[in-house]
Amino acid sequence: MPHSTSILAYNDCKTAMDRALTVEKGIRLTFTTRALATRFISRCSAFRHLDRKENMKIHTEPGHSLHGRSVYDALSITQQDNVVKVVSNSLTDAIIEDIE
Repeated sequence: MPHSTSILAYNDCKTAMDRALTVEKGIRLTFTTRALATRFISRCSAFRHLDRKENMKIHTEPGHSLHGRSVYDALSITQQDNVVKVVSNSLTDAIIEDIE
């Protein structure tokens, strides 16, 4: 079954990702089944896609930082069994060195 084309149908995804953006290490969601966790990730992907499309309408200038982009692109969503983690794509846990 395809996902809804209305961005309003994804309040659960928006709520979870908004919270993940506000906490340092991200969030963990535990679902009752692996299938529900997988469905949530798929819905989050659909939500980000729709958010990018909406941002193209709102920010019409191609040079704008959100034109065709989503603030939620800064998040990674991973799954292990029935647990989903939504974390920031940051390098805070890495040491970055130039290669000489």
